[in-house]
Amino acid sequence: MHKRGAQNTNADALSRIGSVGALEGPMEVISDQVKEQVLYEFHDSPLGGHRGMNKTYRAISARYTWPKMRREIEEYVKQCKSCQTNKILTPRNKVPVQVTTTAEHSFEKCYMDVVGPLPVTTLGHKYILTFQDDLSKYVVDVPIERQHADTVARAFVERIVLLYGTPQIVQTDQGSNFMSEVFRNTCSLLRVKKIQSTAFHPESQGSIEHSHRVLAE
Repeated sequence: MHKRGAQNTNADALSRIGSVGALEGPMEVISDQVKEQVLYEFHDSPLGGHRGMNKTYRAISARYTWPKMRREIEEYVKQCKSCQTNKILTPRNKVPVQVTTTAEHSFEKCYMDVVGPLPVTTLGHKYILTFQDDLSKYVVDVPIERQHADTVARAFVERIVLLYGTPQIVQTDQGSNFMSEVFRNTCSLLRVKKIQSTAFHPESQGSIEHSHRVLAE
């Protein structure tokens, strides 16, 4: 953070970075070509991540400025086809405070679900097995070829249990792959308590459902 000289008792090159290269007089006008490249890098590129208007504006204004910059950034984000297709705007409603059943330790209670079918990858993967810790919200996404019970059980053991340990409780939906005897026997051998959410009520495991939305975007 840049500090004025009277307030800075241990001045060094890093703390004076705010004054290094400060422009004196009018700022150089940025060409339209440079402006388009800046907007692309801070919004469309992989590092840009298709951020919203406010976050994109804060990131760009930290390094660049030009007349009517905020308005142009807002119009650019509004015209982004990827954002218009994938972003879902939901109203922000305040929910009354209530006691929850959140786990007290990491990997004490976890959620599992399957996303797909998706476009087939070069390795033949068509589904994603998602696994989320209830306390830390840590998410593990495992690509799988199919969503059969034996495939899901094998991925659960090899890609989750052997890497992160055995959870005490696993909650799933009532899909046939999770309700099958193969998966129930796998949980029984690992001494995992398996529970399932209420049918047609995805909000009972809303956190992992929300992670699917972010994963899709």
